[in-house]
Amino acid sequence: RAKVEESERLKEMERELKARELDSLEDVLNAPDESELEARQATIDEYYQKKQRIATILEGLQKEVKDKEQPDLESLEKSAREFQESLKKAEEELEKARGEISEQEKRRQNYDDLIHRRQKTEEKNRPLFELANDLTGRNARNINFETFVLNHYLRTVTMHANHRLLNLSDGRYELIVSSDIEHGNRQTGLNLDIMDSHTGIPRSVKSLSGGEKFLASLSLALGLADAIQERAGRIEMDSLFLDEGFGTLDSEALNRAMGILEEIRENRMVGIISHVDELKRTVPCQVRLVRTRKGSKITVHRGETP
Repeated sequence: RAKVEESERLKEMERELKARELDSLEDVLNAPDESELEARQATIDEYYQKKQRIATILEGLQKEVKDKEQPDLESLEKSAREFQESLKKAEEELEKARGEISEQEKRRQNYDDLIHRRQKTEEKNRPLFELANDLTGRNARNINFETFVLNHYLRTVTMHANHRLLNLSDGRYELIVSSDIEHGNRQTGLNLDIMDSHTGIPRSVKSLSGGEKFLASLSLALGLADAIQERAGRIEMDSLFLDEGFGTLDSEALNRAMGILEEIRENRMVGIISHVDELKRTVPCQVRLVRTRKGSKITVHRGETP
């Protein structure tokens, strides 16, 4: 009986070996045990499950793109290349701009340094700058040094001239140095106004009549001569020539002008260039220009005129 049972077990083992495809005893010894087989089976099952999920996803994607037009890859590649070129160019321009910004920053820093140095220099030399502004006319009165000096002498001349003008105008007119700015004239201090005692208001010398302007001009000429002689006593202003203007005077003003000229004749030679007939009867010594058929000639008359 024992042999029968052993024979049955051997047959059972042979069937199991065939089922597991094991041909030898060595294969039996190397065959995995049950737990390892279960682990391998679990790995295989997981693989098939993943495969099924991927197949399902792939099927869904295929349905989505089924009716869609296939993109033009060549056109897309061309667009991509153009984009890359544009991007490269933009990067180059950006780099160039960064360089320019850096250069501008350096210039700005240099500019700030120069401004700082200039401020320090101006602060250090402020008295010199103020003096330069005064000398060049960049001041409150808009008068440069040259004009300031001329203004001083002009006031001296007008002071002497007014002694004559008050007499010639019967005390009505007096010259004053104006500080007003004339149109187109940035420099001030060399303009003259006339003070009219009848109104008490100064006005421009341009408002004077022709005769009044001549009297003012005559007074200034005489005042200039007096001022020069006063400042440099060794200089003798012994000659004075007046060219025209007498024709604009009425008889009373002409008499006053001639009276002034008679006064200064005592120590000066006074020459008058004029066509006024009244002067021909007044001036004792004359040089006349006479027109003849043979041309013009000069004649000299001394003493009283005929």
